[in-house]
Amino acid sequence: MGIPPMEYGKIITMIYLKVWIFLHLPPRLLTLSSQVSLSDFLTLFSARTQTDFFWEVRPGFILLGAAMCSLVISTFLASFWPEGDLDGLPVKGLALGDYSLMPLWIWIYCLIWWFVQDALKVITIRTLMAMPQFRPFKVDRAKYEEENRLMREKADKEEELMALANKGKKKDDHH
Repeated sequence: MGIPPMEYGKIITMIYLKVWIFLHLPPRLLTLSSQVSLSDFLTLFSARTQTDFFWEVRPGFILLGAAMCSLVISTFLASFWPEGDLDGLPVKGLALGDYSLMPLWIWIYCLIWWFVQDALKVITIRTLMAMPQFRPFKVDRAKYEEENRLMREKADKEEELMALANKGKKKDDHH
């Protein structure tokens, strides 16, 4: 029942994916804690929105594209890396062997904690902004809202230009 014991090489590969995860490895509990590839990109999306939740401000196409490429590549590498040694440490792809769902569990775990992290960020910032001793650092909400509106308009225009460019390509392809 639960996640089966993992080979040491898979644990090293999981550290590459840089995630905090608690695995039940009979007869003891093994705790791995590291953060990087997956969780760091999610943190980037959370941190860029400051006082808002991450879903309230759409990221630019370049950031979104770079993140998607990086996350797909790092998940693929961590899932299917051949068994061997890297810098003297044994490694093995997380999807190799009898149990292949570990990359999925890592993604689910990271996504859940991403929402928790973002909620705590918003609560902390809004609490600090409400305290008198932090008023000199208080964000001008009207200015911030205006900047966000302008960013959203710019993103919408970029999206429209991309759609027009794609339409133009399709017309050229048909001729």
